[in-house]
Amino acid sequence: AYEIVDCDWSSDVCSSDLFLDERLSVVALLLTSTQFYFNLLIPEFNHNVIQIPLWTLSLALFWAATRSGRLLLFIALGASLGLCLLAKYSAVLLYGFMLGWIAVDAESRRYLSARKLMLCVGVALAVASPNLIWLIEHDFQSLSYAQERLGQQLSAGARGAAVVEFLLAQAGINLVTLLLTWRLTRTSPEHRGSKSPASSRFLLAATLLPLMISLAVPLL
Repeated sequence: AYEIVDCDWSSDVCSSDLFLDERLSVVALLLTSTQFYFNLLIPEFNHNVIQIPLWTLSLALFWAATRSGRLLLFIALGASLGLCLLAKYSAVLLYGFMLGWIAVDAESRRYLSARKLMLCVGVALAVASPNLIWLIEHDFQSLSYAQERLGQQLSAGARGAAVVEFLLAQAGINLVTLLLTWRLTRTSPEHRGSKSPASSRFLLAATLLPLMISLAVPLL
């Protein structure tokens, strides 16, 4: 239950003021609650579930920090990114996206400095240090396991089928949310967008790029 509250709070932080107006922020929060992860699948508490609010919070803090340059926000971003790594190693996809966004978006570099970047990285490493120390002391067992899984010889057809199965599962889990979103955009076209084209591009890229990488890796 605490995780669900955290996710709702993170979603509200991500939408309110940063990306959407107050009305759409409430709509976004209600749409989040229609995902099966936050109603029927609530008893299934695992690393896949806990990473969702942490990714949401990290994206919100990243956008706010790079748009305002406030040092406190960079510190909070580092803490959130460290928690993401503790939740699941797939956080490296989020790290890669953020570095890529900074590289291509000049506005994100406007308030960025080496001091702020190093402080953010330092806080993230400090938060994730218990797991990093454990990895070193145990000969990187988790990474070795992941490497063995990736090294399993599967045919191209089997890998493709696994990707399709994953997509169908996610489509089913998010079906109600997607249908309601489609219906709302049809009935209220004036409220389709976010506060700015830049934030719309950011949210779209943050959604699609990590997903595309995740789907492409098993096919290699």
